[in-house]
Amino acid sequence: MNEGAAADQAHARLQAILKAVVVGRDVADAASREAGESTTLFSSAGALEPPYDPEALCLLVEHSNALRQNLDAYAVNIDGFGHRLEPAIDFEAEDA
Repeated sequence: MNEGAAADQAHARLQAILKAVVVGRDVADAASREAGESTTLFSSAGALEPPYDPEALCLLVEHSNALRQNLDAYAVNIDGFGHRLEPAIDFEAEDA
């Protein structure tokens, strides 16, 4: 088997591995999006719709070794300087 055929066989066995998730590269204008469940939830709670997909952001936190620690540090530092963050959505409510 020549080198060209071996390279073709190796390329055929090659699998794509996802190493990065791009969030918000092409963020659509909120006015041009379809009204979905998340849009309804945010508007009914009186909150602004986020420019990035919340589910994708949660996945980033779950799959990152360092991001969770950074978010915890932000929460401690923001809370430690007198700011209080209160959620607009009650996840334990019956209609959540």
